[in-house]
Amino acid sequence: MAVNLQTGEGYTIKGHIDGAEGKKIYMYRNTGVSSPTDSTQIVNGKFTFTGKLEHPQQASIYMKNKASLSFFVDAGETNVFIKPDSVAYSKVAGGATQVSYERYKKATAEISRRSDELFVALQKDGSKRDSLLGVFEKLQQQEYGVILPAFIKQYPDSYVSLYKLREMVRFSSLATLDSLAARLSPKLLTSAVGVALQQELATIRRVEPGQAALHFSSKTPEGKTISTADYKGSYLLVDFWASWCKPCRDENPELKRIYEKFSDKNFKILGVSFDKDSLAWTKAIADDGLTWDHVSDLRIWKNEAAGLYNIKAIPDNILIGPDGKIIAKTLHGKELEEKLKTLFQ
Repeated sequence: MAVNLQTGEGYTIKGHIDGAEGKKIYMYRNTGVSSPTDSTQIVNGKFTFTGKLEHPQQASIYMKNKASLSFFVDAGETNVFIKPDSVAYSKVAGGATQVSYERYKKATAEISRRSDELFVALQKDGSKRDSLLGVFEKLQQQEYGVILPAFIKQYPDSYVSLYKLREMVRFSSLATLDSLAARLSPKLLTSAVGVALQQELATIRRVEPGQAALHFSSKTPEGKTISTADYKGSYLLVDFWASWCKPCRDENPELKRIYEKFSDKNFKILGVSFDKDSLAWTKAIADDGLTWDHVSDLRIWKNEAAGLYNIKAIPDNILIGPDGKIIAKTLHGKELEEKLKTLFQ
């Protein structure tokens, strides 16, 4: 049985699953300020989670080495019917928030299907990264530029709108995010998730192009402390990556080529790794032939730079000018090369 992790109204999740007798099943909830995970055992094909929540929350149920089922939990009872080998055909019968989530999933079903196909293709062949990402960006634009704004306009009181807008943060401009956030009801914006969203937007404002870069320091593999302030007077690309991140590793040959092309023009790179294992980190640097400076505090997503720049996914980067101001963010491949060409003309 789940432990009550919050004050508020009670919820009960009743699950039904075949072919998993005696196995452990887990539930993750996104409260807006934390991500509590609970577990219970499947008995007679059934399981139950109970607890309390201040507002409807996004949740996922999963078993080890199986795909997860995402849904929304309202106060009261939610029934989940899981097909362990085919999550797509699992069913959730819940409250009003889950009903609106089903509407959103229906509107984005084709985008989700094509995105999954692109991810599989990218994992198989990293050399097609630029072309595949181009298609993926068009799909994102369709979802976050067309479907989600229409959904928020229709459902300004739905927590689905709020949670999805938080997902959109790393895919859209600040102006668009501010515009959509303004459509949400005060009830949503004053919730824990709403406050977290507004804090993220405040962070983004501090690191928009034209703003002074926020400096941080970290240690090299040799233990030397390096700060981004040390590169004042140069063009600096702060590259966020990790040895375990396949898209990052796939991108490294192209980044290496770009670095070699512009390194004699006062262009520097500082690699910031989201690693935990120092040996894996240094091996990846050597294996990929990355000759620029590298730092890491080996705290994965909890490192200082991630918080300063609101980094939610990797690979990602920040381009800083000689004057210490941010020039651009999230430039990859040809887009990065073209930007540097313009700067060094």
